[in-house]
Amino acid sequence: MIVTLRSVGGFTGPAGAEEHIIDDAKLPPDAARRLQALQAALPVATGPQVFKKSAPQSWDFAHTLTVQNGGETQVYEFHEDAAPAELKAMFKMVSEIAEHQG
Repeated sequence: MIVTLRSVGGFTGPAGAEEHIIDDAKLPPDAARRLQALQAALPVATGPQVFKKSAPQSWDFAHTLTVQNGGETQVYEFHEDAAPAELKAMFKMVSEIAEHQG
């Protein structure tokens, strides 16, 4: 499974976009299993799923989480405050892994 997290916004705007790519095959087995369990709990639908605030502020970050798994791709576009709990948990873990990978 490959997970890509792209974050845009805040005071840096599009020029300050950050992108992190996580490959579960390169993670320690325990972390890979946790990431896979979080992915399995995510809502699934055809096309991108959007969870955005109705009135975002200039400092709000817009995130896109793309999960490629077994030939299937799921895309989630969201503001953290508007995301369901499962997506927030996945976002948090991917962010933590990216932070440790530097």
